[in-house]
Amino acid sequence: MAAAWIAFTVADAAVSAPLRRWARSRSAWLGQMLSCGHCLAFWNALALVSLYRPRPFLDHLLAVLVIAWLSSLQIIVLCWLIDRAGK
Repeated sequence: MAAAWIAFTVADAAVSAPLRRWARSRSAWLGQMLSCGHCLAFWNALALVSLYRPRPFLDHLLAVLVIAWLSSLQIIVLCWLIDRAGK
């Protein structure tokens, strides 16, 4: 859930709009990366799982993929809820 909230906050929240504008002015790739919640969810999952450090590599890879998938699903639901609320 932390990966989803971090990705959602950076990619979609108004509070991080200056960060996205700054990144877009520096690099088109970086600006796109910070504006894509699904992309950020994957990189957040990779960072968080790396901090957790499961021992076997397959567990590490599987944990990253599952967390990224669940984070993307949560971002989709959050965006849908915000659209429904009219905000």
